[in-house]
Amino acid sequence: MMNCKKRVKELETFKAKHGEHCQAVTLKLLTQRSFQNSSSEADAKRNARRE
Repeated sequence: MMNCKKRVKELETFKAKHGEHCQAVTLKLLTQRSFQNSSSEADAKRNARRE
């Protein structure tokens, strides 16, 4: 039973870290895309966060 709880905790930790990583990557990609279509980097970052 303890082994199962440990594995569940490890999985929850992995999922949380994976989610944090994906958010950062997605924001970076959206910023790059928006920067290509925008006139300034500040506008691109703002637009990426909005998406």
